[in-house]
Amino acid sequence: MIVMKFGGTSVGSPERIKEVANILVNFGQPLLVVLSAMSGTTNALVEIANCYRKGDNGQAGTLIAELQQKYQQHVQSLYATEEMRQKTAALLEDKFNFIRSFAGDYFSSFEEKQIVAQGEIMSTNMMVNYLVECGYAACLLNALNMVYTNKDGEPDMEKISQATHAALSANPNKQIYVTQGFISTNAFGETDNLQRGGSDYTATLLGAAIRSEEVQIWTDVDGIHTADPRIVTNTRAIREVSFNEAAELARFGAKILHPTCVIPAQKADVPIRLKYTMDPEAEGTLITNSPSTSSSSAAATPTAIASKEPITLLRLQPKHNISATTLLKRVCDELIAHQLQPDLTALCGGNILMAIGNDAMTEDFIERVQLWSYLNKDMNCSLIAIVGDYEDNEKLRGCVMDAVPQQAIKVHLQGISPLSISFVVKRDDRDAFISLMHQQLFAL
Repeated sequence: MIVMKFGGTSVGSPERIKEVANILVNFGQPLLVVLSAMSGTTNALVEIANCYRKGDNGQAGTLIAELQQKYQQHVQSLYATEEMRQKTAALLEDKFNFIRSFAGDYFSSFEEKQIVAQGEIMSTNMMVNYLVECGYAACLLNALNMVYTNKDGEPDMEKISQATHAALSANPNKQIYVTQGFISTNAFGETDNLQRGGSDYTATLLGAAIRSEEVQIWTDVDGIHTADPRIVTNTRAIREVSFNEAAELARFGAKILHPTCVIPAQKADVPIRLKYTMDPEAEGTLITNSPSTSSSSAAATPTAIASKEPITLLRLQPKHNISATTLLKRVCDELIAHQLQPDLTALCGGNILMAIGNDAMTEDFIERVQLWSYLNKDMNCSLIAIVGDYEDNEKLRGCVMDAVPQQAIKVHLQGISPLSISFVVKRDDRDAFISLMHQQLFAL
C-alpha cells in the first residue's frame, strides 16, 4: 500500500479536490491518503479560537458564518447530485455548530485544538463523499482513532501501528482510504495535534506503521532542487537523496519536509517520494536510506544549497573577571535553560560566536549572557548550508571551500559537519552568495 499526502493548497478548491481525486483513482493500487485542511481554513479557525479566548463571541460568530458560507459554495460546485450536496452540507452544518458551541465562559488550549481539528475533518469528509459520488470504493478513517501520542507528546508508534492495522482490517476491499493529517489523540484521550511537520508527519508515521511501499508527499514543486529556484534561475531537481541529507536540508531552511517527518520513515526504511501536484507524471525526488544516484555520490558535487533566515549572530567576549571556560559553561547552561539550539557555534581566542534563529532568540537569554560577557549582536544575517556527504570526502570539502567568494562577500562565521558546510553572511549578501556558490558547484 502507498501512503499519499496532499496539503491544503492541493484541496483548496472544488477544482483542486477533483484534480487530487483524479490522481488517486488513476493510481491503480490501494492507497492510504492523508489530507490537510483546505487552504485558509486552519488560519480562520485559529482566529475564531482567539476570539473565544478574548471573550469576543460576536466576532467569533461572524468569522464562523463567513467560513461556513465559503464551504457552502464549495459544496454547490463540487458535487453533481443534490443528494450528496445535502448530505455534505448537513455534515458541515454539524461541524460549524460544534464550533459555535464553544461560545462559553471558559476557553483553553484544549478547546482550541478541538476547533482547529475541524478543518481536517471537513476536508476529508468532502473528499470521501466526492469519491463515493463518482462511484469509487473510498472509505474515511478517523485519525483520532489511529494517531496517538504519549505523555511526552511524542508519537506512540506501537499504538499507532496497532490502531492503523485494525482500522484498515475493519474496512476491507476499499481502494482508497482517506484520513486526516496533523490531528492526534494524546495520552489523556484528548484531541491534540502533532505540531511539528503537521500532515507530512502524519503521513510518515502511518507509512512507518504499516510498512508502506512508499510515502508520497504531493506539493507545488517538482522535488528538491539544488537551490531555491526563487534565488537561482538554473537549478535542477534532485532525483535521489538520502534521508540524512534531506533532514539536513530541511533543518537549514529548505521548504521540503520538517526534519522530524523524516525520522519515522527512516527508521522503518520506508522511502519518501516528493511529487508534483501540477504534473503527476513528473518523477519528483526519492528519499531513501541508500540512494543509488545521489548527487553526493559524485566525489566533487554536493547535494544542494539551503538557507535559513533571519539569523542573529552573537559575539560573546568574556568580561575581565570571567575565564573563557567559565563563560562557555554558563552560556551552555543558559542555552539549555532557554531551550535554545544554535545553528552554528564556534570558539575563537576565548570568544564565543553563535548563530541562532531570530524566532528562537529571547531577551531573557540576552540579558543573562551579558552578565558575564561583552555582547555584539547582529540580527540581520543569513545562514547558508551546502549539504552533502562530507564524511571521509576531503575532495568534496575542498571543492566547496574553493568555491567560497574570497573578495566580494564577507563570511562572518563558518562551520563543517559530516552533512553540511555552513556560512553566516549578511542577509543582504544571501542571494549573491548562493548564486555564486551554485554557479561554481552545480554548473551545467
